Amino acid sequence: RFITPPLHDGVLDGITRRALIRRHDAKEESIRAQRLLAADAVFLTNAVTGIRPVRKINDTTFATITLTALAA
Repeated sequence: RFITPPLHDGVLDGITRRALIRRHDAKEESIRAQRLLAADAVFLTNAVTGIRPVRKINDTTFATITLTALAA
């Protein structure tokens, strides 16, 4: 299940983000720190760099996911 913050939370309405929402039926929901740190995997999207995994936030390490599968 993919979750992305809604635009009113301050994220950009980027091309890569929109593609992931469309292709993977991602839901727009506000994400608080506790929920983010409990995620199995975290990634950032950008039109220039594509999909980038977040490997660690403070002491929390996230699973490595196959990013090419997400972009398909």
